[in-house]
Amino acid sequence: MRDNTNPRYAGTGPKPLVASMGSIAASGGYYVAMPAGKVLAESTTITGSIGVFAALPNVSELAHKNGVHLELIKAGSIKGGGSPFQTLSPEERQPWQEMVDHAYDRFLEVVANGRPGLTRQRLVSETIEKQIFTYDEKGVPIKGPDGKPVTVKAVRYRADGGSYTPPQAKELGLIDGLADLPTTIATAAEIAKLSKYRAVVYERPKGLAEQLLGVELHQPNHPLGVETLGHALTPRLWYLSPQFELAGSLSAVTTP
Repeated sequence: MRDNTNPRYAGTGPKPLVASMGSIAASGGYYVAMPAGKVLAESTTITGSIGVFAALPNVSELAHKNGVHLELIKAGSIKGGGSPFQTLSPEERQPWQEMVDHAYDRFLEVVANGRPGLTRQRLVSETIEKQIFTYDEKGVPIKGPDGKPVTVKAVRYRADGGSYTPPQAKELGLIDGLADLPTTIATAAEIAKLSKYRAVVYERPKGLAEQLLGVELHQPNHPLGVETLGHALTPRLWYLSPQFELAGSLSAVTTP
């Protein structure tokens, strides 16, 4: 659409793309915004999180303590690596690391192509350093013998996998500016040189019961059923903000 590759309608030209970020547009959300010529975030958006990880559940210690074990019959030395009933060996871990590295390299390539001012080198080599407080388990700053908060040096870079606030993202060149959805729509119309336009919003059609009750209904899938639990525990690569793997697993359980 942006570069008019394989146009749907003959004789039409490239279409300006403007991405509007809502409350969370981090990692996978940031990834899909990269084809846009202009990326705008709301003032409360969480964005960035350029990174990839794989989370493999490990209940081997719990199973061992409760007399549960898995009889594994396999062919291939690392077949079965990632089973929740055993700890990964270095040889079993390596293929997962290579998949994560490959996905991360692709992520960097997508960002570098979408943000011309940000090369792969800049994404991983330019650092931001500052002193930060240390906290106890209750979130209270730890103080030293002199009564002053204990600080440590924190070093970050654009593609460290962490999220950024909109002002930080703007300063780092990850986004172009801050704007709400109506302003973003007006910006897109201005770039397209349209004096008259209407915005079309696509939403999942709601059934009669949902319209009457005002709530979203799902198919009656039991969240603790074998099929849904198996789907949630399937090893996969995540394009998610840090600590969002639980939310991803829960969505896999509850989504029909």
